Amino acid sequence: MENIVLKKEGSGKKSKNFSGGAFHEIELSPRSLKDLPMKFLLRTAVIIVIIFFYQTIALSQTENLAAEKNYSFSSPPNYHRCKDPGDISQLTDGKYVPVKYDQAADSGIFWTQKPAVAWYNPKAPIRVKFDLGGIYPIKKVIFSTASRLAAGVKFPLIGVLISDNDTTYRLVDVIAGDALLKNQERREEYRRLLESANLNIKGRYVLLYLIPRGSFIVCDEVEIIRGNSTPQGVNPEKYPSFTLKQIESPKGIVHRLKESAELNLQVVQNNLKTANISAERKNAIKQELEKLARELSAKNSLLMTKDQISCFAKKLAAISSQINRNLYPETPYILWYKNPWENFSPYELPCFSDSPLQKIPVFMGRNDGESTAFMVTNTSDRDLALRVDVKGENNAIDITVRYSFFVLTAGGSLLTADALPLALTNGINKVVIPQGQTRQIWLTLKTGKTIKPGEYKLKIVTSSNAATRPVLLNIKVYPITLPDRSRIATCTWDWTHSPEVNKNMTAAYADLLKHRITFFRPCITDNLPLFAKDGSIISPVGNGIDAALSLYGSKGFFLLFWYWENTEQARVGFNKGLKYFSPEWKNALRNWLNGVVAHLKKRGLGYDDFAMYPIDEPNLKEKKEFFMRVAPEIKKIDPKLKIFVTMNFRDWSLDDLKKTLPFADIYCFCPSWKRKADPENLAFLKKANKTILAYNSPVSHKNESPTVGFRLIFWQAWSWGIDGYGTWRYYNKQGSVWDDFDGGRPDETFIYLGSQAPFKTSEQIIPSKRWEAWREGIEDWDYLQLLNDLIIRAKKQGIQQNAVNNVQMILAKTVAGLVKKADGTPVSAVDKVDPGRLDEARRKIMEQIVRMKQIMEDQ
Repeated sequence: MENIVLKKEGSGKKSKNFSGGAFHEIELSPRSLKDLPMKFLLRTAVIIVIIFFYQTIALSQTENLAAEKNYSFSSPPNYHRCKDPGDISQLTDGKYVPVKYDQAADSGIFWTQKPAVAWYNPKAPIRVKFDLGGIYPIKKVIFSTASRLAAGVKFPLIGVLISDNDTTYRLVDVIAGDALLKNQERREEYRRLLESANLNIKGRYVLLYLIPRGSFIVCDEVEIIRGNSTPQGVNPEKYPSFTLKQIESPKGIVHRLKESAELNLQVVQNNLKTANISAERKNAIKQELEKLARELSAKNSLLMTKDQISCFAKKLAAISSQINRNLYPETPYILWYKNPWENFSPYELPCFSDSPLQKIPVFMGRNDGESTAFMVTNTSDRDLALRVDVKGENNAIDITVRYSFFVLTAGGSLLTADALPLALTNGINKVVIPQGQTRQIWLTLKTGKTIKPGEYKLKIVTSSNAATRPVLLNIKVYPITLPDRSRIATCTWDWTHSPEVNKNMTAAYADLLKHRITFFRPCITDNLPLFAKDGSIISPVGNGIDAALSLYGSKGFFLLFWYWENTEQARVGFNKGLKYFSPEWKNALRNWLNGVVAHLKKRGLGYDDFAMYPIDEPNLKEKKEFFMRVAPEIKKIDPKLKIFVTMNFRDWSLDDLKKTLPFADIYCFCPSWKRKADPENLAFLKKANKTILAYNSPVSHKNESPTVGFRLIFWQAWSWGIDGYGTWRYYNKQGSVWDDFDGGRPDETFIYLGSQAPFKTSEQIIPSKRWEAWREGIEDWDYLQLLNDLIIRAKKQGIQQNAVNNVQMILAKTVAGLVKKADGTPVSAVDKVDPGRLDEARRKIMEQIVRMKQIMEDQ
């Protein structure tokens, strides 16, 4: 007799979760049977029967109907780090992402593993349809997913639709993972099984309608659990019914509009809770809001149309208007203050304890730019046209009136008041404040180099047909002059290749100078000369350079980009006929470089005005090898030529850097202070007396924090002791720059084009709030450097050392208080920083500059 083994088994179908008890292996051999008493054997037989009975029930309740079944996507997975041919089967193969995320090593990320399936910035809700091959009772749907808030990855909203015939679908449940996000650490990765409620329904086709709540939808397995038996007494009519055509019709932006509407509803509900109005009136408004909430949360609202959302928005604005009128019955609008760099909701109200806004303090130097703003809330029962006038002696201070325009983004806060178009229409500054809503008036101030230090008062007068409200700007100008050209090297990438910007190159270049950009990156291989087979030049050299020089003049440093991103581009770079690194190829390179240098010299540029930029981010093995080969060749041709290189220290060891020292002159690195190698490599390059820049990529998404992502980075750059900072990128879009959902990824841009604006404007280049914060950060750096220069000079001259040491201590503490958290670790892009702290820190630095000047004058 063979041994008999009883153990826990699956159903033959693959399933992760087994809801039955934990069965232990029992081994029965011939000897054990012979030696056991009959009573025990009978009892054991009964137990075995019971085990098999309950196991059969458990297996029927956990059978995964989706295992190894076919499914289809409305849009194929597109995230490159886990995209592979297996995506068409991995959701039902029973394999889960095995590696847990390691935050310290930044490895094992769910959506970078091949068993995962992921969509990045989907333009529309993703539909995944499973064909079970027959009609089955269905108990539950399980969706295995993950989230990490810092990466923009959130649990999706999932509509579960079931059909017998693939024509008419019933929406049986909506799985919301939002509640699971409330207590998550931003940098931690969380993996969850999102489960539907227990269902009592049957069907053959299961369609999951996946609505992103962040920039990604990720999944590694879907289970459809079989029900006990054929559903009895179920009325399918109780579930909302949709045709397949209806399910497929909504456009991508609809789900974002609905999510934005949900957030706006929450703001208005909170406004009502804290509103000091009568209980009777509050209760009536509360009931209206609850009705709207039910309308928005109903299952059939999963497939709301733009018209339905627009109708909802009008109802919400009318209810918000009631609250505002009850709170402020005697005025059609109110003015109040909020820090300009903080995002806000279109329905936001001031704290009810705040006093009416009367004045705003502003602190500036000479040749300085500064931004400030104030809020306007419409308390009337209709849209309000507001006129904004600047009055007073303002010849020495230029003021431009703009307003914050809301744009819908692919992640983060969804709706952000990022665009800053001019308020000017036909010579008059006007802004429309919609019924029941709040808008921001943005003021950009600029002083000249000759303005006298002192106090200035300017009046901003807002007026409607029914009221006038003034705001006083108290401007203090310090006796400090910023340089025309910032001393920190600053650059952006990828703007000259954009056809839309090319049409407005003069305006774009003026905008770059206004925002203190000093490094420019023309591509000099766009129009290479012709070469003979021996590598000699047979056409003019300067065709690809003159257009850029004509635009830039001599106001910047030029990174002459070759755009040889791989060896193939290098091979075909010279007339497509020269063998890579052959004597003829090297001769062509020599003739071309010598010709470029000679041409630049004729145009007035010397070796200190430009650098060669042969390849971008040579981090991968092939690109690194190419850079390490071509850069020495450049130096061999002309040792005076500077070479610029971007790199990620993660991929460059200290030994690699040592090899580059003879030929690389300007290093631009992407910082990540989680890795010990970063500060070590930086210290090595500083000791080698190299020019060092840092850059971040990408941070120019519309929902990024202006304070941390664009201004504070210059305080960090100054604390690191580096020479410059760059960011990706000035302008790059997918479709229209005003719409994050008309391309394969969110727009990455500092600016908006007036020609694509959803309103009429004559403005060509419209700045963003982040772009203004970038300029503020550069000016912060200049103030820090001015103070540091004074300290160094005073120490060399031996002037009042105790007083100078005290100023130096204040400088160090002020910077450290911004760039480091309480535990001493660096502030990162995911941390929140009060923007008022940066304003206060700048004012403290300016006051110390004045103090140092006084110390030196007294001496």
